[in-house]
Amino acid sequence: MKRAVVTLVAAAALIATGCGSKSSGSSLDTALSYVPKNAAVVVAIDTNPDGDQWQQVDHLLGKFPFGGQVKQQVKAAFNARANLDYDKDIKPLLGNDMVYASRRRRARRRRRPTSSPGS
Repeated sequence: MKRAVVTLVAAAALIATGCGSKSSGSSLDTALSYVPKNAAVVVAIDTNPDGDQWQQVDHLLGKFPFGGQVKQQVKAAFNARANLDYDKDIKPLLGNDMVYASRRRRARRRRRPTSSPGS
């Protein structure tokens, strides 16, 4: 499990950074350049823990008296369940945008009930 999580996060970090390419655009532009134009779904997530979005979340949590406790509990639960240390194993991989894309939706086929002979 630990190896799979680390591999997934490392792969996402490589994709988000454009595998080390030195382009003049942002890391998001680089990551999106790998996404097919006909992608049905594209999701981009800012993984920079010091970025504006995460600072807003931190600010909102700070408005509640239990906000700091919630952050500590979430981090402790993640560390225990994933058998990882967020600060040592995950946080160093963060910083660029993570992009997920799906090329097509999978259609579910409905099975029609077959009538039995004689009914």
